[in-house]
Amino acid sequence: MTWRSIKRRFGRVTFSVAILGTLMTVLLIGFQNCSEPVPVDSQAAATSAAAKVEFAYDASIDQISYMSCAMAEPGGFDAGAYYSFRFGAYRTAGLRLNDAFRAQNGKKPIDRQAELLSESPANISTSVQFAIRQLANFQIMYTSSGTAVKGQDYVNVFEPLGTLDLSDLLARLDSNTKVKYLRNGTPFGSRLEGSLYYTKNPTLAGSIRLALTNDAMFAQTYSHTATGATSDTLARGPKDVVEGSTASPYTQVYGRGYKMSFGQPVVGASASSATFPNVILRSISELNLISSSDRTGLGTWTCPDTLRFKIVRPEDIRSNAVTCSKAADPALLSAELAIVRNQQI
Repeated sequence: MTWRSIKRRFGRVTFSVAILGTLMTVLLIGFQNCSEPVPVDSQAAATSAAAKVEFAYDASIDQISYMSCAMAEPGGFDAGAYYSFRFGAYRTAGLRLNDAFRAQNGKKPIDRQAELLSESPANISTSVQFAIRQLANFQIMYTSSGTAVKGQDYVNVFEPLGTLDLSDLLARLDSNTKVKYLRNGTPFGSRLEGSLYYTKNPTLAGSIRLALTNDAMFAQTYSHTATGATSDTLARGPKDVVEGSTASPYTQVYGRGYKMSFGQPVVGASASSATFPNVILRSISELNLISSSDRTGLGTWTCPDTLRFKIVRPEDIRSNAVTCSKAADPALLSAELAIVRNQQI
């Protein structure tokens, strides 16, 4: 092969590539010119429609357990085994779109409902939150040290609300179906459950029980960082998202409260000790945090004796200080044991 023939072949290749590149440019420009931008008026209308959407979520739980052990700071023990309060949605509870949203938007296409939710200032960038709050002022959170610590004094559970994917899922469900679990790429997944820890010492644990008996409640609210709040410990209410609302941010927020009562442990027909503290959770009454007089869909929980347990240290069993039989779980769990297993992480 001579130098001249090599040059001629490369010249052809170069020419072909140049022609192909020119054609691609023409096609690309032609394709771009085939579509028109969304009219400004249409964008403004979509933004205006989303701004009118009111708060759309309804979250609930169906299990709360209380552990009276108070012996160490969080971080000094297995947080999966020890806690103060553990709660979650396991059977009929979970997250759904509320009836008001469905009545106003339920006939729209699913995609449109999801878009409205994901663009609505009232519904984006919020989380389902649990904490102990004051009955007279829902914005006051009870803490162990005076400063609210996330993961101890309060916890945000499940996925952040208002994303397009979650909004689409919620819009596709029927009104009686609730979401309690989502895959998130981890073995545990994203669940509507969490824990609070007041375990530093018995004095702290006792003060929390006393507050819950008198002027506090276990509260499920929604954070409202999307409204410009400097802290996600504030509870979102109509005053934050409804223009012109006269609702009080201190006594009217979205969510549910759980008023608790405690009592002494009982052995047989009498209390185990006249001086023993009230460490047994006896009953729970649900509260509507928007309207205290509205009892629609709310109930009163009971805490049966069959679901009260004594926590025994391994060393006490070894020294025969406590008699406690140990056995493997049966192949088919009883209803009571299934409930207990929900509370073990």
